[in-house]
Order: sequence, then C-alpha cells, then structure tokens
Amino acid sequence: MQQRENMTSGSNIGSLDEQLQATEPLDYPNETFDDIAKEVSDDVEDQVPLDYVPASVELRLRYSDTRVELEILRDRLARIKEDVAQIVQARIEWADASAHAQLGDYPWAKLGAAMAASFVATKTLRALPLAAAGSAVLPLVTSAMQRKARSRS
Repeated sequence: MQQRENMTSGSNIGSLDEQLQATEPLDYPNETFDDIAKEVSDDVEDQVPLDYVPASVELRLRYSDTRVELEILRDRLARIKEDVAQIVQARIEWADASAHAQLGDYPWAKLGAAMAASFVATKTLRALPLAAAGSAVLPLVTSAMQRKARSRS
C-alpha cells in the first residue's frame, strides 16, 4: 500500500517528467502514405510464410496476368483477322477465275444479261392469258399421272 502511495505522490511525477524529457524525440517519416504502405506491405510480405499471399499482392498478380492474357488474345484476334482477309481475297480470286473459265471474257456481263433475259421472259409469260388454257389442261395432266402410277403398281 505504501508503494502505491509512492507511485501517486507528487515527487514521483517529477521524476516521470524527467524521464520523458530524457528520451529522444520521435522520428516522423518524410514519405507519403503510399510509400509507407508499400514499405510496410513489403516488410509484412518478407515476414509471412511463403504459402500466404496478401490480398493486395494477389490482386496485382491477377491484374498483370489478365493484362498479359488480354495482349495474347489481341494478337490472336489480329492474326485471325489477317487470315480471314486472305481467305476472302482468295475466294474472290477463285470465283473470278471460275467465272472466266466457264463464261469466257466478260463473265459478269454475260451473267447479268442472262438474268435480265429471264426477268423479261417471266414478265412476258405473266402477261399471257394462260389461266384458261391451264384450267383445261390440268385435268388431263393429273389423269395421265394417275395412269402412270397405276401401271407401276
């Protein structure tokens, strides 16, 4: 109990004050908070076991891995685009050569002329009154088809 009184007495306070003044002043860092955090995380990483990876380090590693994978995918996509362009160009050249082989000179003009002729022929046939003739011929055609079907059976 006497010891407790000595600790709380006024004479003790003065000696405590002397001890506090005798200590060296605190050394505050001159760095930014980011630098301090990085140094602290580096120190912590050095002290932790090898199987433990802090979340910040793991996120940085995953981020860099993702960037590498993204660059690889971009390169692959560029190569695929180049390959597709070459394939399309080869197909165009093949189609042009095939048309020249089948139709001779100016194959696209000949093909266009054939399409225009079929259009004109279709318009001409639609203008003819074939409905009456078709209705008269249709029963004859169906009876002929039925006779062929009976003879095969």
